[in-house]
Amino acid sequence: MADKRPMPQEHRISGVKPGEYQWIRNNYGTFLLVNVPFAEDEERYNYEYPDVDLTMEAVEEALMNEVDATNDAVQEKTSSLATE
Repeated sequence: MADKRPMPQEHRISGVKPGEYQWIRNNYGTFLLVNVPFAEDEERYNYEYPDVDLTMEAVEEALMNEVDATNDAVQEKTSSLATE
């Protein structure tokens, strides 16, 4: 019988508007939640299509902000070790 994994922390998804993102970190990993915006296309019978450009901008912004935060932490740790 496999070991039972603990339940992840519960997360509420609220206040994330179309084109915005939210990081979710729990027992299973780190996830990026993006509220995908949709737009009607008049040429295609007003069906709603995902706005790929706006969605990808949100993903890129989230990842670059995470990279910047990590770089800042590394730089701060390096400076701290250099002054010791």
